[in-house]
Amino acid sequence: MGRYLALLAVLLLAACAGGQASSPTQEAEPTNIAPEPSSNAPAAADPTDPPTPSPGPPPIIDLSSSFAQQGGFLLVRLLSPPPGLSQASIEFAGGSYPMLPELDRWYAFIGLATDFAPGDHVLQVRGDGEALAAAVVGVADGGFGQEYVDLPPESAGLLADAAAIEQERRTLASVYAGFTPQRLWSGAWLLPAAGPITNPFGLQRSINGGPFSPHTGTDIAAEAGAVVVAAAGGRVAFAGPLYLRGNSVVLDHGAGVFSGYHHLSALAVSEGQAVNQGDLLGYVGATGLVSGAHLHWEALVGSVRVDPTLWIYGPIEP
Repeated sequence: MGRYLALLAVLLLAACAGGQASSPTQEAEPTNIAPEPSSNAPAAADPTDPPTPSPGPPPIIDLSSSFAQQGGFLLVRLLSPPPGLSQASIEFAGGSYPMLPELDRWYAFIGLATDFAPGDHVLQVRGDGEALAAAVVGVADGGFGQEYVDLPPESAGLLADAAAIEQERRTLASVYAGFTPQRLWSGAWLLPAAGPITNPFGLQRSINGGPFSPHTGTDIAAEAGAVVVAAAGGRVAFAGPLYLRGNSVVLDHGAGVFSGYHHLSALAVSEGQAVNQGDLLGYVGATGLVSGAHLHWEALVGSVRVDPTLWIYGPIEP
């Protein structure tokens, strides 16, 4: 009996051992799992993202077509403007001037008065609230001569009516305050009448011994009745009589540029009319403050009178 019990115990131990060996084996946990990415590691590039554009050339100020002198003007071009630029302006000599877009650049004209301070002046271009470019502009002396003019009493007497003179100034100031963004001319300007220049722009003149003041335009000697044509394309901004300048036509050429034709005997256009270069405007006369028949021709940039002959030497364009 004892031998039987011992044999039974041996068989039970074997069965237990065999049962343990045939049970399913648990899979071992892998030991080569990659670590969680660090929050400081760079994210992988998304293949659908557009490539970062390379920076273009910096904005450049071009003044190559300017006449930087008293009685001249600046043509300021901003080349290589930033993409998407929506607004640009110029800060110069205490003034602010809006720029206009054309093709791949922005531009503006700035008139330099006959008494503008010669020397170096800083010019800065700003766009969309940021400084884009800057340059130093050297403005030269105009070198204007002097002349004494004697007028007959009937003409000189016009200078005594201060109220009429002020009214003319206000009328013209209102005209020149207009601003047409579109440039309406192209190419070099024409002399508006045939004849020699007798009195240049900026000449310091003393009338009947009075104080010197600059000649505001260019006088072209021509016979009464000679034709006067548009120096460049534009729109008639004024057509009518003025107290000192007589019968007058003023053209708006766009971009803040105007031209005036004065002392006419008769007019051939009306306000609001579009004209092309060379179109008839009127006829030479002797109306207003004159000593004889001639054409008084003016040019203005931003309400500043400049030398009109500077526009005939070649195209003044952006």
